[in-house]
Amino acid sequence: MIFVGRNSLENAVCEYVEHYHAERNHRGLGNQLIEPGNEIWHIDTSVVRLLDGSKASHHAVIDNYSRRVLSWKVARTFNPVATAEILLTASRGAVNCKPTLLDDGGVENFNGAVDELVESRLLNRVLAQTEITFSNWIIDSSWRALKHKWLFLNTLDSVKTLEKLVEFYVHKHNSRPPHSAFSRQTPDEMYYGKGGDIPGKLQTSQEKAREERIETNRKRTCRACETPVAIASLVAPPRFCRPSRARCSARCSQTDSSDDRIPVSGAYPGLTFRTGTRFITPRGNSRTELPNVVTVSTA
Repeated sequence: MIFVGRNSLENAVCEYVEHYHAERNHRGLGNQLIEPGNEIWHIDTSVVRLLDGSKASHHAVIDNYSRRVLSWKVARTFNPVATAEILLTASRGAVNCKPTLLDDGGVENFNGAVDELVESRLLNRVLAQTEITFSNWIIDSSWRALKHKWLFLNTLDSVKTLEKLVEFYVHKHNSRPPHSAFSRQTPDEMYYGKGGDIPGKLQTSQEKAREERIETNRKRTCRACETPVAIASLVAPPRFCRPSRARCSARCSQTDSSDDRIPVSGAYPGLTFRTGTRFITPRGNSRTELPNVVTVSTA
């Protein structure tokens, strides 16, 4: 059993997240910085089972730098030639560059059609977990997101339905959701380099929204935040009359002993003041008479 403090655990998690994003978005082959412009591609094939028990194949190519799906295809059968077709489609956007294709050792990636593309010097090919130590996990995670977040939530009754669902998902994946690792830019904006001003705009908008929220909260009050108001300020100031100069005993708290002023009835709403003589027995059996004692009662 290992005991870890809260601060140590939070620091370890933060360091792992920073390292994870750095490795995920900025490291290429040989631990070199990945530059935009189709430097590394990931390719793989996934099999999807339909309702009638048949299977359909989904082929795709993803750019490492931007996570953009460059090309894809849905086929009724497992066709290794489809890999070469989507590579040719993706290569149309690769101008003046020679991408490195990262794949696994499946027959869909190692066949005569793909070998011809490699021999034509259109691209380089690197075998994951054989020629390099890490796996082709980027496209594997894309398959998992596609299936569990979209395909499996719909009815997969035919290949045509599957193709429409994949088309919708790829379009939204490339153009709509912002990525935190890309400073809230979309894959299309990262791939084409059109979102350089977005981080600054978002930062400005966040600061403005924070200031507006603070100002709005300061204008709102609740019972716990309201300024206390003295009860005496809600009624008219009392009027006093001066009776005789007879002073009250120190034990009587109803009379102002400083100047023997007695409030007049009606000065305070809801209260009635009566002045009269009261008898008290402070000590022993001696009875003391106190004139002009004020008695307060509710109206």
